[in-house]
Amino acid sequence: MNLIESLRQFDGRRTSDLERLSASMPRSADSVARLLAVAEHDDTTVQVGATWILKRWLEEGVPHVERSAVHLVQLLTHATYWQVRLHLLQMLASLRAPVKSLSVLTKVLPGLLMDENKFVRAWALAALADVADQTEALRQDVISMIQNAENDDAASVRARVRQIQKRHKWVTQAGRTKQ
Repeated sequence: MNLIESLRQFDGRRTSDLERLSASMPRSADSVARLLAVAEHDDTTVQVGATWILKRWLEEGVPHVERSAVHLVQLLTHATYWQVRLHLLQMLASLRAPVKSLSVLTKVLPGLLMDENKFVRAWALAALADVADQTEALRQDVISMIQNAENDDAASVRARVRQIQKRHKWVTQAGRTKQ
């Protein structure tokens, strides 16, 4: 069974099929490249499965995934399905955004703050704070976005705001957000 067929076995809930597939694949540059390529497939099940495995490998410390941040940013610019966006945002949160991707992220992330999915909104805000951490000129705008997010109906977004405030001292040192 090829990679796409294997990813199509994922039912969208139980990750056991993805765990088995992940375990059967070598943690190589070629495998990461194949997963990145199929993450652009038309089938959302394939996209979700591929990004889930990439996220798992990143959590395991697979260096080939860590070196793929630019490609992950490019995937985010085209991702339309919320789970794919979430996986990509979660991966980007644990990586330092490459300098050449900062302008792309600055354009993409604010739009994701309006996403219907509360988890995408929360992780987009975290990624935006990480970008502002590297780009001081963005900080005031991001602080304003964080202030707005403090009033989000979703507890997950408000919880992410508190985590951002703890992680990035410049957010609270500006004296513009609640502690």
